[in-house]
Amino acid sequence: MIDYRYVHLFGRDSVHKDLVITDGTVTVADGELSIANETYVFRNSDIEGENFGISKALTTTDELEFGSAIASECKFRVHGYLDTALKGKQCNVYMYLDNDVNTLLQLGVYFVVSDELTANRSGRNIIADDVIYLMHITDITEEVNRVWTHKTCRNILLEVASKFGINISGIDNLVNGDFYPIGYAPTGKTVTVGMILRYVCQLNGVFPIVTNDGNLKIIELEKDIKTALYPQISLFPSSDLYPSGSREILRYTYEPRNLHYDNYEVQGITQLTIYNNVKEDGYTYGEMGNRYSVNGNFLTDYTQQWDTYGANLLSAISDIEYRPIDVVFRGSYLFEPGDDLMLQTERDDVYTYAMQIESTGIQSIRTRIIAKGKEIRDVGVDNVNLAFDRYNTRINIISSGLSSLGGEQVTLRQYVDAQDSSLNSSIVALGNVLANDYYDKVTIGILWSTLQDQLTALDDRVKALEGR
Repeated sequence: MIDYRYVHLFGRDSVHKDLVITDGTVTVADGELSIANETYVFRNSDIEGENFGISKALTTTDELEFGSAIASECKFRVHGYLDTALKGKQCNVYMYLDNDVNTLLQLGVYFVVSDELTANRSGRNIIADDVIYLMHITDITEEVNRVWTHKTCRNILLEVASKFGINISGIDNLVNGDFYPIGYAPTGKTVTVGMILRYVCQLNGVFPIVTNDGNLKIIELEKDIKTALYPQISLFPSSDLYPSGSREILRYTYEPRNLHYDNYEVQGITQLTIYNNVKEDGYTYGEMGNRYSVNGNFLTDYTQQWDTYGANLLSAISDIEYRPIDVVFRGSYLFEPGDDLMLQTERDDVYTYAMQIESTGIQSIRTRIIAKGKEIRDVGVDNVNLAFDRYNTRINIISSGLSSLGGEQVTLRQYVDAQDSSLNSSIVALGNVLANDYYDKVTIGILWSTLQDQLTALDDRVKALEGR
């Protein structure tokens, strides 16, 4: 939860809320609000109805995906300003309560990514994202191997923050903060700062978010959320939601019809597999049961010393258990992604995390919190696809080599012999994945049929080049 001195005012029906949106610098002194260096300022009277909202997320997938770097988004609609183009401008958002500017609360620092006239040409629909959006579009392909790799995970994150002139918090206790990932940007692939941020966070079992003041914060989900401190106000069945560690004034009430939760809990991860170019069948840690896979993270492509760092990562991502939910209630703009929550219902106490948060409105604020998750992760598809992709890559390399060699039979035979072990290892890895992961017979048949067709085609090319 965002630490806000006047949080209790959000719970009062009669409290007026004032919105301030500007690209200028907002300050409060001696009970007066001042805005400097602005090119635009929007207030309540400029916003059409309650058309204002902010969405934030740690992850939006059906399964918990560590390292997801998702930009927060602010949407609103303004009257008029038909000739005021805002795309590309900074968007500083504030709210103060009860007509008192001393209660000023910053709701975020955003950058306008979409600015379109409304259908009736009476105003503008504005969409603005936080700095993570800029990270995802900042191309560092040319400098990544020189500047961004061969540093510790912690120093890479410091480099990310420095590039955008912001601060970063939450990196002191990263489980692999001192780990030097060894990898190189894939040839021909565009690499962005957002990609680096995502990969480093994945290797530490954490998530990046941007705080309301525009700085980067690394989030590690709290474990054992059932034992966290929640204010148990009601001794009887109720429809209340509590953020952990909160005081009594942070109780939120929802309508029972607006809560949906699954009849299972997402089970803790018990096993980790890390795939890279060194070992095609991956490095595996932990016990069979509920497996999480690190796939396609090029920062790990040539790392071999995984014993310590793999175990560290497994320790960070294991024992995270929660109930998938979808709840709507009269809320506030104080929730942060990763907050652990307890919801009282007539039958259960439901413990979960705020994975996705959508808050809308100005005077009447509605908040929706979503946490998705499967009881047991479905990792088979990812593993088979990865193994098959690597097998296909090896086939393509060999085919390319054959084409360049032409009919030079001695060189050709030496080349084929040299590639044989590499190709076999790819085939074995694919077979192991199919054997160890649950797959229906039809899917297995298709994969193996495709494999055999490719091998036959490859063998035919070799024979043709040898004149047989």
